[in-house]
Amino acid sequence: MTVEEANGRGIKYQLRESNVDDYTEAEYNKRAWALVNGVLDGSELRTFYDRISDRKNGAYAPKTADEKYIFAVGDKFGVNNVLIVSDGRYVSPSIDRVYRINLDSETEIVNVRQYIYECEENPRFAARVDAQEIYGQELIERYERRSYKTYSELRSESRPRNAGSGSGKNKRYYRFEQDGSGDNGEVEQTIKPQLRTNPESDAEFFVR
Repeated sequence: MTVEEANGRGIKYQLRESNVDDYTEAEYNKRAWALVNGVLDGSELRTFYDRISDRKNGAYAPKTADEKYIFAVGDKFGVNNVLIVSDGRYVSPSIDRVYRINLDSETEIVNVRQYIYECEENPRFAARVDAQEIYGQELIERYERRSYKTYSELRSESRPRNAGSGSGKNKRYYRFEQDGSGDNGEVEQTIKPQLRTNPESDAEFFVR
């Protein structure tokens, strides 16, 4: 089910928190690195998929020198301040790099966004003056997969030392007090998240 279909049916959903264990290495390297490492939030990701759908239906999207597309998302002062470079595929689109413009002026955001478009379209133009040199890396952030740990490194960090020795159940423990006596106990519960996967975008949603 697409985002548009979910909205049309009145289904309330939210993007599920991403974890590296949810993806294969190929998926992580292609796009999930931006989700696992918190580069994009849920609202920005939803807008990204909407932009992908819009392009499929004929909407214009700027292109880069390496034949990728640039999709503007985010919202700062009513202006899209986040740019995502992607192959633009309707199913399983890539996220190659992300720009985040943290300026406090609508006019400056629009000007810098246009400058990034021109730099991506013509790399020789970018060689003149880097926008990060003008405004600083904190105000214009650029993210790529290589900026973060590899899939193997994250997987090794997320696994407990005794991984593989248990039953494989996903367990959560709750501490509680009984009859106000102060005695503590533990309740074991097997968690079964109810997920639906969007076959069009490969995003996962909690469906309420």
